[in-house]
Amino acid sequence: SNVQVGSDSGNVATGNIIEDSTMTDPPTANWASAGVLLRRSKNTLIQNNQFQTTVVGARGQSYGVFFWGAGDYGGNVIRNNNFYSQGTFRDSIGGSGNFQVSAGPGPDSFMYNNYMYGSYDDGIESEGGNMNVAIFNNTIKRCRCGTDGTDMINGIGLASVVIGPVYAFKNTIIDIREGAF
Repeated sequence: SNVQVGSDSGNVATGNIIEDSTMTDPPTANWASAGVLLRRSKNTLIQNNQFQTTVVGARGQSYGVFFWGAGDYGGNVIRNNNFYSQGTFRDSIGGSGNFQVSAGPGPDSFMYNNYMYGSYDDGIESEGGNMNVAIFNNTIKRCRCGTDGTDMINGIGLASVVIGPVYAFKNTIIDIREGAF
């Protein structure tokens, strides 16, 4: 990962700000590789950054932003960022533990005013607890640059919302293979 906030050591990373940076080509070999990897992170602000890949269609397990073990560690805000992938990012914003309360961005988290281009699975994957999570005013676009033509399955992945509520509104989702949500 380009930037890692937090660790598995039992400590919680609180109140970090990541802004005005460019993260290019995070490693693709590890399922949790990302421009920004949030591990047990709380109240983190990620704004005004560029997340990009330079390789076309080389599917890996990298992400722009990745939530690992969000659990009760929420209050995260991801806003005003550009994610530009040419079929390399799995999700522009994603996380581990789908279908579990601890998955996703954590409670009281917000993702808005981001531009996402070219992830091969979801633009935003917010699958898990989703306790008071809002996803709004994002633009998510498919690039059709995957080597097998199957890039970007969904604009926003919300399967499944374990507790909720999650709010997804006023997003622009363009040219998605299977579904906007």
